[in-house]
Amino acid sequence: NALSTNQNIKGAYGEGLLDTILQYCGMQEGVHYSKQYVTQSVDVDGATHTIRPDIVLNLPDNRCLIIDSKMTLTSYLEFVQDKENLPRFKSEVKKRIVELSEKNYQKAEGLYQPDFVLMYIPIENSIHYLYEDLELINFAYRANVVIVGTPSLLVTIRLVNQLMAQQKQQESVNKIVQAGTNLYETFAKFC
Repeated sequence: NALSTNQNIKGAYGEGLLDTILQYCGMQEGVHYSKQYVTQSVDVDGATHTIRPDIVLNLPDNRCLIIDSKMTLTSYLEFVQDKENLPRFKSEVKKRIVELSEKNYQKAEGLYQPDFVLMYIPIENSIHYLYEDLELINFAYRANVVIVGTPSLLVTIRLVNQLMAQQKQQESVNKIVQAGTNLYETFAKFC
């Protein structure tokens, strides 16, 4: 029971921090991203199930990027106390990678996204230990999961913001061109 309470605290902490980061970057919920978006997906066995990614980040052209916050706080704290627990911590992260992979977000209804999911781990020091293990990182890559900490998430969000700004600029240019075309056609008919 204490473990499940600990996991709920972990999930709430990661999701709350993720929401704070997005808002800090100038994103608004309901405009630039959605929290706990509920949809259906088909797993590898062909069964349909409900999925609820932590964050669905809106991209240009009705595409999106899924960010799921995964914390393995208990095993990480055990590792911090005793370095011999590093394999257990990595094993827990690997389980979270499998969980994300099995959700098959790529086949979710109404979500058009890249073939990968960002697995956000808010404990930056832990990211260092994970990326030292090339086997674990390759396992995540093959499962279409990219492990990110706060700095790499901030870079990703900045890129998304730039893409969105470019899309708005292109839409404005298209409106100006359309208005000019309409004005020219009206003038030509008048003449």
